[in-house]
Amino acid sequence: MELMFDLLTAGEIECRVGTVKQPDPKKHTEGGISLLLYKDARCDMIRLDKAVGAMGWQRAHSRENANCTVSIWDDEKKVWVSKEDTGVASRTEAEKGLASDSFKRACVNWGIGRELYTAPFIWISGDPDKLKWERFKVKDISYDANRNINALVIVDKFGKEVFHKGVIEQVEPDTPDESTETKQPKRDAPADVKKVDSIPPVKEENPVKRYIANELTFMKQMFGIASTDEMMKKFAEMRKALIDAKIIEDVSSDSQTMEQAEFMIDAIYKNFSPVGNQVKVG
Repeated sequence: MELMFDLLTAGEIECRVGTVKQPDPKKHTEGGISLLLYKDARCDMIRLDKAVGAMGWQRAHSRENANCTVSIWDDEKKVWVSKEDTGVASRTEAEKGLASDSFKRACVNWGIGRELYTAPFIWISGDPDKLKWERFKVKDISYDANRNINALVIVDKFGKEVFHKGVIEQVEPDTPDESTETKQPKRDAPADVKKVDSIPPVKEENPVKRYIANELTFMKQMFGIASTDEMMKKFAEMRKALIDAKIIEDVSSDSQTMEQAEFMIDAIYKNFSPVGNQVKVG
């Protein structure tokens, strides 16, 4: 049994602060922060579903969630093949964070997201006390034939480029008239999901609402929901659960910023499993 999981796309990779360095006038060194790249658990679930099917893998936790074992069914040998790893607790929701981290690390043993270990050193100069609270994201990424990162572009919350290494390979669009102006990063949907109609496009030129509409279309596939009204109802329920748990702010859609919208969408993916097993919030 040979498995080759899809490489992570730019939209699936997240950034977090690695180190914070204060400036040193005596040594004439400037301050700044380093960034680390990571994936969240939904990336692993999507790739496992796509590669072996929802019924072809399983996970089990031990040592109070510190360890996770991910097993994949080998249909040739008729056995479960398992790989295990240990995680660390997060600063918030420690028990849940520990289970998620051990799961993600076990999936790295299977090769999912292993390419992130080939990332270059990411350094951003500036006031470290301000930078450490900023939000950064991967705008573009490309890989060589050995699945190593050979180009990377990172931007801040305003879309300003703060790090660039290598030359991003340009991928031709699927169709000649495909617009890239409002194109969102593509996410890989699980295998065998129902084909669904898309969320109706937003009439007014509102980038926040357009972004949410695009993500809702993908969520319909993730949750296997065919009806737009049904998806909107589920979205409202998930949003309310996140507000009640004080994970996101209760901000009206008309006054919501792009940063708040992206945070809300990320929180939905992190707190509600895309393969149907909802994680209780709050």
